[in-house]
Amino acid sequence: MSMLRRAQRRRDLLRRTTAAACTILFAMTGHEALAGSNDALHDVYGYYSYMMDVKDEIASYRAAKEALAQAKKDLADAQQNLADAKAGVADAAANLAQAKANLHDAEVQLAAVKNALAAAEALSAQRTQEAIAAQQAEADYAPTVYAQRAHVEAISARYDRMAAASGDTSAPLSSAAEKDRAAVVARVLNEVGYQQNRVNDAQVMVNAALAGAAPAETTAGTTEGTTDTSAIDAASAEVEAAQAELDAVEDYFSQLTAAREAAEDAERDAREAVADYQQDLADSTTNLAEATSYGADAENYQQQAAAWERDAVRDEGTAEQQL
Repeated sequence: MSMLRRAQRRRDLLRRTTAAACTILFAMTGHEALAGSNDALHDVYGYYSYMMDVKDEIASYRAAKEALAQAKKDLADAQQNLADAKAGVADAAANLAQAKANLHDAEVQLAAVKNALAAAEALSAQRTQEAIAAQQAEADYAPTVYAQRAHVEAISARYDRMAAASGDTSAPLSSAAEKDRAAVVARVLNEVGYQQNRVNDAQVMVNAALAGAAPAETTAGTTEGTTDTSAIDAASAEVEAAQAELDAVEDYFSQLTAAREAAEDAERDAREAVADYQQDLADSTTNLAEATSYGADAENYQQQAAAWERDAVRDEGTAEQQL
């Protein structure tokens, strides 16, 4: 029987008892009435006390009912908190794994950049030496070019003076003589290999070759005329040989200039590559520091999530005990 039903029965019994007591009281007289009234009052007091106890029981029941509802709510909250804590632990584990992966990638990237920078610096040093060597080669060969130019100018001026002294400033030559002289110059230059340090040898060889051909070329002229023509032809051949040598010298000098420019371009590119890798190194170092910090934060979060889960398990157990 429930507590409410028992309380209802007690209230009904109390009403019937009170009514009976009043009937007896009014029906009695004298000592009987007095004795009856005392008994009735005693019974009323007893039932009043009983009613107060019942009231307290009802209040206790209501409080217990409210406490049970609160305990159920607390248990539900504790269970939800535990579920959230478990999710937090899983999230913390995922964050920590990602942080470790990022840290590993940052370390690998930094090592790769360091290796690339070292290689770029070595290449830059090599390109610098090559550029210096190319510059020095060009500078060392420049006096040869200038000397050959001066030599050509000098013998050209001498040839002009000889032609003027012979009375023929144009110094015309026969077609056959011109062809012979050109052939001699070409043959001699080929023999000396267009070497600048053999210009004097080339001149001697050309003069000797032309001098040997002079009698056949001057059968129609006077001896003096032949001598003048041979000297002019020799001077002309010398000019042509020197000019051909100058062309070869300047061509080689142009090659040295092109090599110097290419070496300087390569050296500049190498320096720029070093600068780029230095910036990459700074960026990779920053990334590594950030990854390390993120890893530390992830570890702290994991520890906090684990503590949260332990507290949630404890709170759930406490809430279950309150039911």
